[in-house]
This record gives sequence, structure tokens and C-alpha cells, in this order.
Amino acid sequence: MYRLFLCVVLGFGSLSAAEPARVLFVGNSYTYFHSMPRMVKELAKAAGQEVEVRAFTRGGATLLELELHPELRALFTEKWDYVVLQEHSTLGFSTWNGELNINDPAYFLQGARLLAQRAKLSNAKVILFSTWGRKAHPEFQPFLDYAYASAGRELNATVAPVGQAWASIREQQPGIDLFDRDGTHPSPRGSYLSACVLVRTMFGHPCTGLPITLRGIPLNVLGQREEGRDVEYVNLKPEVGAALQQAADQAEVVLGVYPPWPNGTLSSGRRPRGDEMNGRWRGRVFFYGSPASFELELKADGDQCAGIWRLNSDNGSWSSMRRLTTCRLNEQGFVFTLSDPVSGTVERHTVAFTERELTAVTSFDFRTASHRSGGTWTARPETPPRSAR
Repeated sequence: MYRLFLCVVLGFGSLSAAEPARVLFVGNSYTYFHSMPRMVKELAKAAGQEVEVRAFTRGGATLLELELHPELRALFTEKWDYVVLQEHSTLGFSTWNGELNINDPAYFLQGARLLAQRAKLSNAKVILFSTWGRKAHPEFQPFLDYAYASAGRELNATVAPVGQAWASIREQQPGIDLFDRDGTHPSPRGSYLSACVLVRTMFGHPCTGLPITLRGIPLNVLGQREEGRDVEYVNLKPEVGAALQQAADQAEVVLGVYPPWPNGTLSSGRRPRGDEMNGRWRGRVFFYGSPASFELELKADGDQCAGIWRLNSDNGSWSSMRRLTTCRLNEQGFVFTLSDPVSGTVERHTVAFTERELTAVTSFDFRTASHRSGGTWTARPETPPRSAR
């Protein structure tokens, strides 16, 4: 296996104590956990660079969602030297048959592009905070690397290879746990490693030799300072601190690979004859909020069909009944859609037909760049059809 490296120039100039550098952090919980921007401030100060940090964060938000906030737009009217952009941990919400995966990088790029345009109005240098794959999904890392490296090239922005520093520790120092108990958010160690990479990226100063105990005023979940409080951000053992500093100093930007969107294989089928498809078909789906059983009641009329889609969740917490919005026969079987007038979501079910089974591939159009999902299902008739004579 080989990796391609994207060359970046780390550090935009020599450190200067004459005037504080103003840094705006835009992101979500990966940024505000353990007051990471304040760690950057303290580490930079120890390296000889005074820094003024501000943060605008919202838990679970994508850059596209953050860009809509009037408060953030107001912040961009101020003068900043650096703007640090951190996207949602999976580039937005994306699942296939209920399993989490990485969203299309195009959605992340759209949000980063809008925010970078605002940042550059004040000649701020854009830093892309490249994140890490979740604890249960280290395979996400190459896809995240691809998204951030691609965005860096298009936006002429510098990528801070935080995810690669994390990957190095996970591979070479598995005893150092960078994760919170939930397996996605950073522990204090993880936030410290992120801060080290960002200091090195912005100011060109190695992290090795900087303090491994940091304290100061904490940030809340909105990125606001909690005045009147003084907390310890992190307190590392010397050997742990040295390992994290080395990983930060050695991290490189990796090009990564494009994340493939899972595609279910549609079984071979045929066009239904007469009333073959009429009646109820039963099956299970795994692409809603929880697994569910369904009934699909169908009636064909020439090339058109109509029906009702009924759902009952396995845990009994919800159920629904919707009429098919559209339904049309084709040479493989039929295609139907379901629409939600409130959210604007449209489901498209492409179905292969046989006398004994329906197999389908389903995709969702959420009308938003934050979500993408889909999956497959199989259904059998409630009453097996009699053989055609």
C-alpha cells in the first residue's frame, strides 16, 4: 500500500510577539471539547506568539449549517488573521441500511467554499482542520483526508493534518487513548494533539518542548468564554506528552481516496403481468431511525400502479402509513416514490419483480446537503400467488 502526500508550507511566517494573531475557530464539538481553541492560545503563547482566539461552534453542525447563522456572519465583519474551519465528523449525516458512512465530499466543499469567501474578504488565511475517523471506523480516515486535501487545493487553503496525527498515535501508540468514552469525541489528550497540529500549521513552531499541562478560562458549547472560571484543560504524563508532540510535528497532509457510495445490486426481474403484483407484500427495512417491518399494498392498472406503504418500528416507538406518490411499471418490475410534504424528503424505491419476491434499492433525497441515505429491502407476498395457467 502506498500513500501520496500533498505538499503544504507549514507556518505563514516567523513568530512575532509584537501583535497578537487573531484566530477565529468555526466548527462543532470536535472544536469546543476541552476548550481546544484555548489550548491553542496557551501553546502559542509558550512558543512566543500571542494569540487572541474566538470560536463559533454548535454541536453536530456542518459548515453549511453554520454559515447560515447571522451571529457568525457578523463575526466575519471583524479582522482575522486566521480562520479555522472544521466540518462534521462524517461530512454530514450519511447511512446505508442504517450503517454510518462518510457523506459526499461535495457537500463539505460547498460549505467550506462559502465560509472561505467570507474569511478572505478580510485577508484572513484559511486553515482546514482535517479531522479523525471515529474509533469504530478507522477506515473513514482516507475519505476524510481526501475531502480536506481536495478542499485545500480548490480554496488555496492550508490543511492542518490533525486526522493523520491521530492515525499515527492509534497505529504506533495504541495505549494512548485519544477518544472520549463515546468513541467519537476527543479526550483531553485528543484535544491537546489537535491543538499542537494547529499551532504548528499556523505558526510554524514545532510542538515538541511546549507545555504538557495547560489551564485557563474554558469555552462553552457555543464557543463562548465562561468568565470567572479557571480550569485545567489537560495534564499529561511526560511520556504521553512527548509522543503526542512528536506525532503533531511529523504529521503530513495525505491525499486520501474518494469515498464510494454503497450501491445495492438490484436482482433481475421482469414486468408484472395482469394482477400478479396486486395484494400485500411484507418485509423489513433498516434505513429509517430504527429497524422496521413494512407492508406494501399494491394494485396495478396498465403501466401505472398505486399503493400504500405501512411501517411499524421494531421497538414500537413509531408507525406510519403513506400512499405512494408515484408508481410506474417497467421491464424489471416497477418504481415508486414516497414524499413527505413537511420535510420535503423524497424516497425512490426501484423494485425488481418475481412471482415470489420483490427486491429493491432505495435512495433518499433530503433536499439538504447535510443528509444522505439509502438501502435495500426484500418483500414476499402475504399470500403466495397461484401459478399462472
